[in-house]
Amino acid sequence: MEEKNKFPSRLKFTSEEFVIAWMKAYREEGTVQDIANELDCSKAHIQDTAKKFRRKGVKLPFLKVNGVAVREINVDKLNKLLKKESKNARVE
Repeated sequence: MEEKNKFPSRLKFTSEEFVIAWMKAYREEGTVQDIANELDCSKAHIQDTAKKFRRKGVKLPFLKVNGVAVREINVDKLNKLLKKESKNARVE
């Protein structure tokens, strides 16, 4: 009896296929789940791939979540705010 591979190939799609599917979803106001369906993988896999691409500098636009546009976080601005607010914090 032939044993199935417990760890199938992680490469289900090329980087180019991912970007094309992502941009299609972006243009059509689709979701991460739409991309996962198109590329035949899990929603989590698509989210992880997007995160990895962004860390490497790929400027993927953010998709809407429940119909609401997600904005990028301005890390420098938030860190300045935290620094300012920490000076105003009471120490007990």
